[in-house]
Amino acid sequence: MANEALENLEQAFREIRACEASSRGALRQVVDEMRVQPAANHGRLQTLEKALKEGEQIDAVLQRFRFSDPR
Repeated sequence: MANEALENLEQAFREIRACEASSRGALRQVVDEMRVQPAANHGRLQTLEKALKEGEQIDAVLQRFRFSDPR
């Protein structure tokens, strides 16, 4: 029972990491595209860059909960 709970928790963390990585990639692409015209997009760029940093913080927190080798 404990092993099943741990496996479920590990799966949930893998899913969160995958979603976070996907979101961060999409945000980075948008930021890169918006940097072409930084003056017109300054406020939006700041908001998106903040979201990217928050995604990195989520990843750092999730790394503390690594229970087993992710291979």
